[in-house]
Amino acid sequence: MSFLIWSINFSAERARMISENAARGHFPSHATCYTALDFDFKELRQRIQRRTKWQEREVERINREHGT
Repeated sequence: MSFLIWSINFSAERARMISENAARGHFPSHATCYTALDFDFKELRQRIQRRTKWQEREVERINREHGT
């Protein structure tokens, strides 16, 4: 595993622990939270893509309705 991949994984895991601990009222803390949920990056990407497509459609609709 390259250093860059390791660094990204480490940072993502640290961010996950910070957010999980913050949700439990412990901020700032990156201590391991064993009940934390894993990121589902595939699902997250799909949600972002759906939102982007929705935003583009909305911009087009608003521009049609308001003539800009």
